[in-house]
Amino acid sequence: MDRNEDEDTYIIPHNYSDNGKILGIVEKQSLYFAAAWFVPMTFLNFKFLPFSVDVKIFVLILLILPPTLFILIGVGGDTLLDFLRYVYSFYKNARIYHYEK
Repeated sequence: MDRNEDEDTYIIPHNYSDNGKILGIVEKQSLYFAAAWFVPMTFLNFKFLPFSVDVKIFVLILLILPPTLFILIGVGGDTLLDFLRYVYSFYKNARIYHYEK
């Protein structure tokens, strides 16, 4: 028997890289920063808030989870740390230019 199998060949371009990303989406740096934010805040939430577990979970969802997701997603394709570095650099080097005609 002669089997003809169609093999699809995909060429990966040289400029494509998913190094440093988890599942090809989230950068490792963002993941570490998000974990450094999420774990202590969750611990503080469940350890020191004098409310029931339901209220603690509500506080977790309302106040701790959104910044964590913002850290993971980033701003404009950059990590949150990179964005904050750009903002700091911009304000540090801010100048007013005057042009005379």
